[in-house]
Parts: sequence; C-alpha cells; structure tokens
Amino acid sequence: MSRRHVSVSQVIEDLDRQLARAQALVSSVDDQLLHRQPPRGGWSMLQCLQHIVLTYQAILTAMVATAPPRNAAGELDTHVAQNGVARFFLWVLEPPVRWLRVKSLPAVVPEYVPDARQVLADLEATHRQVTQLMRSLSSAEVNTIRFPDLFNPRFSHSLGVGMLIIAAHERRHLWQAEQARAALTAGAS
Repeated sequence: MSRRHVSVSQVIEDLDRQLARAQALVSSVDDQLLHRQPPRGGWSMLQCLQHIVLTYQAILTAMVATAPPRNAAGELDTHVAQNGVARFFLWVLEPPVRWLRVKSLPAVVPEYVPDARQVLADLEATHRQVTQLMRSLSSAEVNTIRFPDLFNPRFSHSLGVGMLIIAAHERRHLWQAEQARAALTAGAS
C-alpha cells in the first residue's frame, strides 16, 4: 500500500486485511510452533505479533495524546498527505526488509509472549482502538495534527502518516512472521 494518495478508508481496509492475515497465521499452525524461533534466528511468529501489539499501543498512545476528543464521525474519504520524509520512512518499513534494518525500542521488544489467544485478542483490541481513532478524525485533523516520532522526538508526523506507519509496520512484521512459519514448516515436511 505504498501509494501516494491513500484515503483513511483505504488504510482501515488494509488494516482489516492484515488482521485477517494474522488470524489465519495463528490458526495455521499449532501453539508450540507459534512460539518457536526460526532455525536461522529471529523472532517467533508470536513474538512478531506481540511486537505489532506493543508498537500499536505506543504509537496509539502518542496519537491519542494529540488528537482532540471526538464523538462525531470523521471523514473517511480524506487523503493522507505525505511529504518526502514520510514517503521514505514508509518505504523503509514496507516488507521485505531492505538494506536498512530499524532497531526496535526496548519498550516494544517482545520479551514475554502470552499464549496465542491472548496475543490475538490484544491485536484485535488495539486494531479496534486504531480504527476508531481513524474513523473519528476530521479531514483537517488527519493532516494537520502532529505527534512526536517514537524514535526521535525532534521529528513529528501527522495523524494520517501515523496511520500509514502503523499499517506499514504491521505488514513488515506479518511478513516476518510468515517467513518464520515458512522456515519452520519447511523443516517439518
């Protein structure tokens, strides 16, 4: 979804597809395999999903702190404005991993991973929170209200770009989890 002109409704649809991918991933293998790290190292499938949850929560906290409280419905056909820096950052986040790896902040590194049902429930809950926020924003709020970058507080992103970051980040780590599944099931067959 690395297009330049993306509407809020398209981001929500993309996140819905990704949630379905995560649910399918969890139901495709047994719990023991979900916890196992791939033979060449890296995170297990559940660690990838838990990392998505932790990152969702961190970004969402920063976004909600800057967004005004709302009860009204937002404007879902609003296009998210992306400057060159945002487009580059989003390109870096998109799977597959390219030449630049981004080291995770300690707060979003999955040290303890609960069982698969809990990780999926947490993912579904944070997904609902993100899409509720998106649905509540007006056209002006999507592109003008800014929140600080988690890695470098000297940078900030619009709420709209924050939505795109969440979506790209989720795609990246779902891809990573699917690669882990492929590596683990290739050895089993």
